[in-house]
Amino acid sequence: MAKRNHDITIFSGKPLPDVPQNIRLIKVETPGYFETFSFRERLKIFKEQNKSRMDYFDFFETCTGTFTEPIFFGERLALNEVFAEEAHTFDIFHDNQSLSNYPKIINKRLVTTLHHPIHVDRDIDLDNEKVSL
Repeated sequence: MAKRNHDITIFSGKPLPDVPQNIRLIKVETPGYFETFSFRERLKIFKEQNKSRMDYFDFFETCTGTFTEPIFFGERLALNEVFAEEAHTFDIFHDNQSLSNYPKIINKRLVTTLHHPIHVDRDIDLDNEKVSL
């Protein structure tokens, strides 16, 4: 689409993708609990952030093994200042990996793709995790 002179904006949580310079990348704040499988490191992340009700729910669901980031992405997106200011200017929204409830402003312009089951990401992460006993 960018090659056809469309303006592309990506709203992304962690980890941020590498994108060409002609594509705008906006960081959406996410806690990044799945950057580690260490409970202590996740707890440290949780303690360091300002907490809303969603943050408590997100953390405790993560502790039960729920992969929360795709669930809460829409709510975190709604809190993003750039999104709040510019959402009305976008023609379409394409979500390629989320399971979110999105703000109503985008519902009629939203297309989604789940490119593979979440357990595929989990298995890749587990295969690459360094284990120390």
